[in-house]
Amino acid sequence: MDIKELTGLKEKIADAQKVLIGVGGEWKCGSDGDVPDKVRRAYQGLSVLLEGKDYYILTSQQNPAAESCGIPSDHLAAPARDGEGKSWEAYQKWLSMTLNRSLMILELGEGFLNPALMRWPFEKVCFLNQKACLVRVNEKFPQTAAELSGRSLAVKENSVDFILELCGMEENK
Repeated sequence: MDIKELTGLKEKIADAQKVLIGVGGEWKCGSDGDVPDKVRRAYQGLSVLLEGKDYYILTSQQNPAAESCGIPSDHLAAPARDGEGKSWEAYQKWLSMTLNRSLMILELGEGFLNPALMRWPFEKVCFLNQKACLVRVNEKFPQTAAELSGRSLAVKENSVDFILELCGMEENK
């Protein structure tokens, strides 16, 4: 994305009443739970980007790095780790409050291992909420549904790199 598009996206996030972030496989930790530096920095960038916002993060990761990187657990649902317990219920309640609110949905690096967790529900939420916008960032599968034309953006890029760039934290090349 060019700088103009990134600036526009940051403004949309700042203007949104609510922000939903989906974190997928591109944000993987090591099998020992070790968080790669790039992922840690991307979570730090997300924290700054979401400061003062009403947001929720849904992750498909078994070992989500979000908490160890400063994301409060009351803003995080990790059903692969926690099942559909309290965090899932809190997420569902938060999600129900997004209808008829300006909602920015950022789906970051989720593939097709479990499309019923993020991909399809995020598209459905965007379809039902006419004030919602979906940005799907994925290195291999960024496609969005045709019904969301004008309210969705598909970005074919690694989502960790994308967030680092969006937050001005990318490494000098």
